Amino acid sequence: MFGCNIFSDLFKHVLALCCKNGTIQLMRRFDDPAPVLIRTGLCPIYMEWSNAKELLCVAGSRPGRLSTNIVQIYSASGQLVYSINMPQSSASSHFYNNHPNTPN
Repeated sequence: MFGCNIFSDLFKHVLALCCKNGTIQLMRRFDDPAPVLIRTGLCPIYMEWSNAKELLCVAGSRPGRLSTNIVQIYSASGQLVYSINMPQSSASSHFYNNHPNTPN
């Protein structure tokens, strides 16, 4: 059957907006009337969708604890799937060192 995934794709969030206060807003389209809000508690934040757009990886640190970075993984519906503390490391390097467009 053709197009069997079209209906489920209508409910996927395709846009993630990050605010300075650590809140992420997941939206299905630019004018989504009911976006999902995720309060991560992290600042500053780096985030990236997985290739399949099913997981959102978020990295940052808690205010006042700059030497401990945290990586959180959220489902497309905004549920926290996994969280890990990464003491004494740069969160941005974990995102971009393995990116296919980054030169070695």
